Amino acid sequence: MTAPSSQPSATLGPVPWETLAALLVAVPLGAALLAALVTRSRGALARRAAH
Repeated sequence: MTAPSSQPSATLGPVPWETLAALLVAVPLGAALLAALVTRSRGALARRAAH
């Protein structure tokens, strides 16, 4: 009996961990910045409309 292989049965190739980590950081940061910009611009428009 042989030990089970540590390799997965499907050959997906090497996992680009650096790219995945960068995306996990960049995507939420980009979304937060976009949300902040949109919220800030709407707040400025609301202040202008109130005057």
